[in-house]
Amino acid sequence: MFHHPDKFEEKILKKIRRKIRNKRSAQESRKKKREYVDSLEGRMSACSAHNLKLQRKIQQLEDTNSDLLEQLSRLQALVPNGSGKTHRGTCILVLLLSFSLLISANLQPDPYSQPSQGEYTQTKVPSRNLQSMGEGRGVPPVSLFSVSRGIEALCRMMEKL
Repeated sequence: MFHHPDKFEEKILKKIRRKIRNKRSAQESRKKKREYVDSLEGRMSACSAHNLKLQRKIQQLEDTNSDLLEQLSRLQALVPNGSGKTHRGTCILVLLLSFSLLISANLQPDPYSQPSQGEYTQTKVPSRNLQSMGEGRGVPPVSLFSVSRGIEALCRMMEKL
């Protein structure tokens, strides 16, 4: 037979059940805390390994950087310091030479570009007159041969520099 517990027994049963619940809750809490600490330790060891790898990489890059700085200083010692002035002077010289070659090519008529007298004749048209190349203008035309000779001379001068 089953008898109903009285108030005193019921109070003791509640107390026992509460202790069992608290014990299970404490065990579960300790278990979660252990898992959390284990995961933190795992993350810490992974971060430490990554940190060590990065420190090695930094050391390698610093070594490479110092080697490159040494190489740069050796190369700078080989190059003279006045290279900027020389470069500017060379540019001015090339510009003046180009200008003088173009002017001299336009002032001296090219013997290959002179038209022969029989090549052009005056043509009568009711509204206007066509003049031959030699008539009308006092300036001889610039031929492609004289310009190309000027460019070739400029290229030869640049090769010498």
